[in-house]
Amino acid sequence: MKYESTLTNDFQFNQCCSLDKITSVYVVCVSTTNIISKYCSMCIKSEFTIFLPFVVLRTSAVCASDEVLNVNGVCNCNPAKYTSSVTPPIPVIDCSGGKLKVSLKKCQLEISLFNSSSLHLNDNTCVGTVVNENNINNIVLTSTLSTAACGNILTVNTSHITYSNTLVIKAKRRTIITRNDFNVKVSCSYPVSATVKLNTTLNPVVGLSAIAGPGGNAEYIVLMEAFINEGFIEVLTVDTIVAVEDTIYISVNVPELEGSSFAVSVNRIYATGVSAVQYDLLSDGCPAGGEAEGLLIVRQNGNSTESRFALTVFQIAGSPMVNLFAELSICTGTCVKVRFCKL
Repeated sequence: MKYESTLTNDFQFNQCCSLDKITSVYVVCVSTTNIISKYCSMCIKSEFTIFLPFVVLRTSAVCASDEVLNVNGVCNCNPAKYTSSVTPPIPVIDCSGGKLKVSLKKCQLEISLFNSSSLHLNDNTCVGTVVNENNINNIVLTSTLSTAACGNILTVNTSHITYSNTLVIKAKRRTIITRNDFNVKVSCSYPVSATVKLNTTLNPVVGLSAIAGPGGNAEYIVLMEAFINEGFIEVLTVDTIVAVEDTIYISVNVPELEGSSFAVSVNRIYATGVSAVQYDLLSDGCPAGGEAEGLLIVRQNGNSTESRFALTVFQIAGSPMVNLFAELSICTGTCVKVRFCKL
């Protein structure tokens, strides 16, 4: 905010104080929009009261790139930047970080005669706020991706999980109303399956993947981590030395998933070396047999947003490294199945 001061040039002198009056100071402040006025008078120990200069402080706002500053120091939308439309602008949807974020340009709304200050979701307490992004003022509404937030509606099919909501946009209420109110459907969708990789040599490290939705703007982060203790507390690092026959502990976790509605099931874990040959450690949720028999123990799988396993470290002949992969799916409630695993 910038400040500019103006002083009047006239001084007034009035005879009002007797010689025996003590010095006193009176300050009167009058506040209006963008103007702060101070008028000060001083009665000193003399025969005169001196009225000090009238001081005006004006504030000058810093406007966004699609706004202009008017004569009163207020930022107004620049009509040259937008064309008025009978429909509101298409919202920009961001589904990252386990949240639904809806953004619309504030000035496009206002120039098209929609009320930018009244936007809300299904729950009318979930309202928009003005956020300056790239020097443009946007109206932004945010909701956590859960059924308890902002009236979100959850639907699940065989391929995707979808959280949907309704953005309510009201026309400006004027004497003559020329716009309709609009309800805009917004949603975030995620596939119910994914593959995550844990890169390992003799020093297993953390792997990271994401479940990406249509259009690439919706994703859940999937973590596959290795730990050195069965409490799943101390993560393996590149400096951790492990040897064949050591036991490490594998976690596959979707931390942003709504735990009250969903669970993660790891259906398959397999290893590769320098070649593309795949060696199953977990198949259809059961520890694999054959040469890999006994290498993997299921600690928990399908009853929360995290699956846990104990793995005996091994090496693939002719390969200096072991890559681990997990194929997982997300299901409603729990994914626990009656499995006929070979004992």
